[in-house]
Amino acid sequence: MIWCFIYLDVTVDVPTYGKVVVDIAYGGAFYAFVSAERFGLDVCASKTRDLADAAAAVSEAVKAQVTIRHPEYEDLAFLYGTIITDGKDAYSEEPTANICVIADLQVQATVN
Repeated sequence: MIWCFIYLDVTVDVPTYGKVVVDIAYGGAFYAFVSAERFGLDVCASKTRDLADAAAAVSEAVKAQVTIRHPEYEDLAFLYGTIITDGKDAYSEEPTANICVIADLQVQATVN
C-alpha cells in the first residue's frame, strides 16, 4: 500500500493571483500546500476570510488544471483541500502555523 507521496513544484494559474507554485501531497488525502506570503498574507495576522479565499482559489485551480493520480486507488485521486502555510517549511524546533481549507470554505487552523 502507498501511504504517502508528493508532487513538487506544480504551477497552476490561479485567477486574481496569477501563476502559483504549489506542492501536492498525499498522506491519506491529497492537499495542495502554498505559503501565505505568495498572496501577501500572514497566517497569524491576516483575516481568516482572505486566507480562505486564497486557498479556495488554489483548490479550484488545481482541480481544473492538474490530473491527480493515486497509484492504487482511483477513488482517492482527488484534491481534498489546500493548506496555506506560514512559510516555515524547513524542519525547526520553532512552532509553525497553517490554515487548512476544505469543501465549502471549512477552515481549520493549527499551530504545531
